[in-house]
Amino acid sequence: SDVTITDRGYYTLKAKNGHLEKKFSVFLNVTAKPKVEIKDQFYIANTNEVVRCVVWAFPKPEIKWEFKSCIDNSCEYKQLNSTETIRDVVYNFFVTIKSNQSGYVKCIASNIYGIDEHISSFTVTDVKEGFEVKITEDEAEFPFQNPKMLQLAVGSKAQFECIAAIQNYSSDIKWYFRRALLVGTEDLTLESSKTQFSAKRFFIIPQMGTDHAGVYKCETVRMPKGEVQSAEVIVAVVAPQKPLITVTNMDKPHETIYPNTDNFTCIYEGVPRPSIKWYKDGSDYFPDNTRVKFQNMKQILLFTKTNYTTDEGEYTCHVKNKLGHVNRTVTLKVANKPTNNNIPIYIAVGIFLVLLIGILIPLLYKIKKEREIEKILKEAGLANFEKGAVDSINPDLGIDEQAELLPYDKESWEIPKEKIKLGKQLGAGAFGVVMKAIIERYDDTNLTVAVKMVKKNADDIYLRALVSELKIMVHLGKHLNVVNLIGACTKHIAKRELYVIVEFCRFGNLHNYLLRHRENFINQINPETGKIDCSIGIDVLARSFSVSSQEDPKSNEDDKTSSSGVQKTTVSMSPSASQGDEALLSNSSIQPEWRSNYKGDYKETVKPICTKDLLTWAFQVSSGMEYLASRRVYEEINVFLSI
Repeated sequence: SDVTITDRGYYTLKAKNGHLEKKFSVFLNVTAKPKVEIKDQFYIANTNEVVRCVVWAFPKPEIKWEFKSCIDNSCEYKQLNSTETIRDVVYNFFVTIKSNQSGYVKCIASNIYGIDEHISSFTVTDVKEGFEVKITEDEAEFPFQNPKMLQLAVGSKAQFECIAAIQNYSSDIKWYFRRALLVGTEDLTLESSKTQFSAKRFFIIPQMGTDHAGVYKCETVRMPKGEVQSAEVIVAVVAPQKPLITVTNMDKPHETIYPNTDNFTCIYEGVPRPSIKWYKDGSDYFPDNTRVKFQNMKQILLFTKTNYTTDEGEYTCHVKNKLGHVNRTVTLKVANKPTNNNIPIYIAVGIFLVLLIGILIPLLYKIKKEREIEKILKEAGLANFEKGAVDSINPDLGIDEQAELLPYDKESWEIPKEKIKLGKQLGAGAFGVVMKAIIERYDDTNLTVAVKMVKKNADDIYLRALVSELKIMVHLGKHLNVVNLIGACTKHIAKRELYVIVEFCRFGNLHNYLLRHRENFINQINPETGKIDCSIGIDVLARSFSVSSQEDPKSNEDDKTSSSGVQKTTVSMSPSASQGDEALLSNSSIQPEWRSNYKGDYKETVKPICTKDLLTWAFQVSSGMEYLASRRVYEEINVFLSI
C-alpha cells in the first residue's frame, strides 16, 4: 500500500536461533505536506473554550489560526495566537477563544511540501452537545441518559424540557406522548421560548398521576441535512419513597497518601427525586472546580490532588426529599505529610512580602503620577506625545501637516534638566522665549546651544506648536544646512515646561543681520560685464571691523562696520510671523514672532559682506530647503547664520 506520514519512524528486524540473536534497524523517513483536522463541537456561551487542531506533517509545519466571529459574510477572519504539543509527526495545536459569538475557526498549516487548512464551525450555545432533554421533579433535576427510564412520584410537579442549538437545529421542536403529538390541555401547559443561542419547547404537569406514565419523545430536525434528531424517556409514576443511599464508599474513614487522588461516592435513590448537599466540618462545602470538583450530579466528590493543609476533615453528604432525609459522614486524613521545619519558609515569605510591598508602593505611586500626566497631556491635546500614531500618517500629505502623529524617542533625545544651564535671552514674544544655554556633556566639556520654550501663561495651542516643531526636527535628522536638534527636556511637559534644544546660531536671523550691516555691503558685480568679480573690494575685505550683535539693524548712522567671517548658513522650519504672535495660524504648527526675531550674540572683529557671501548663502539655503522637501516638510523657513 502507499506510504503515509504516519509510517515515518524506526523499523527493527530481529533474528535469533539457539545460539545467537541479531538486530538490524532502519529509519524510514517520510516527508509530506500537512494534513489538518479540527473536530466540530459545541461550545458553552461566555466561557473560554480551547480548540484543538491536529496536524500530520514532516518537516515541522508553520501554523496560523484565524477566527471569524460571524456565520455570514459580515465580518472577516482575524489571526489568533496558539500553543503546541508534539508527538513525532503528529502536532497538536491549541487556541483559546472567548465563546460569546458563533463563527468559524480556521487552522492553516504549511511546510516546504505544501499547505493545508481546515475550517470548523465554532458553534456557541447554552446547550450541552447542542441538543438535550431535561427532566425536573419538584425543582430536582435528573441526570440524563438517552434512552432513559425514570420514576416520578404520584402528586409531584414535573417539568419536561427539550432544548436545541438554533445554529444547528430547527426551532420547530415537537413533543410526543405514547407516539401521539403532544398538545396543551387543562392539566398540561405546553410552551416555547428562545435565547440568543437556543430554542426550547417545554411543558409542566402540575400533579403527576398514573395516566401520565408512558414514553415521552422530543423531536426536531438537524440542519442543513434535514436529519431527524430525537430523545426518548420512559416515565413510571409510583408511590413516593424516602431517600436511600444505594452506592457509597463513605462507610469507613479515608486515609490517602499526599498528594494522591481520592473521592467520596454518594449515589442515591428516592421518589420524588431527592436533592443532595455536601458539608465539611459542619459547614456548607463548595469545591474549587479545579483541584476538587463534583461529578455525576454532585453524587461524587473528587479530589484530583489532595492537599494536607485544606482537605483533612469530616465530610457529609445530605440527601433529602419531602418524605425524609439520609446522611453519610466520613473522615479524610492525609498521610505522608512533609515533616520539615517550615519556619525558614515563613521567614523567607515574610521577607518577600516586605520587599514586594516596598516595590509595589513606589510602583503604584508612579502609575498614579503617569495617569495624572496622561490626563493633563490629553486635555492639552498631547495624548500621543511619545508614542505618536505612525500608522495614521498619510503619505500624500506633508509631515508638517501631521506632525502630531510623529513619535518622540525619549531615550535618544532626552537631556536631563540639571545638565542645562540657561543664559541670556536671544528672542522673545508674547508667548515664548529663546534662550542661550550651556549643555554640560558627560566628558566634562560644554556645548553652547539655543533653547526654545513657551511661557507658562501661554495657551495650549503654542505648546502644541513647539511639540510639533520638536517632532519634525526628530524626523528630519541631521543636515549641514539645517538648524539641527540637539535634544529636548520633556520631563515636566505636564507642567507646561518644554525645552527644545537646537544648535546655536550666534549671528542670528539672516534678515536682521543683512539689515544691520547693509551700509558696508561690497557689490562685486562688474557693471560692464554683469558678472561677479571677486577682485572688487579686495582691499576692503582684507580689513577687520569691530561689530556687536546688539546694534540696531534699523539704525544706519552708527553702523560703520559690517559682518562676515560667516562660513555656514542654516535654515529653520519656523516661518516668520510678520504681525506678531497673533498672526500665527498655519494648520499644523503655530509660529510666533519670538522664533523669527532671534538675535545674534557676537562682539568681535569681522569682515564686510560681499556679493560672493550672498551667493554662498543662497546656495546653502537652497541645499537646506531641498533637504526639507526630501523629508516632506514644506513649512516656510527662517534663515540663521553660524560659523
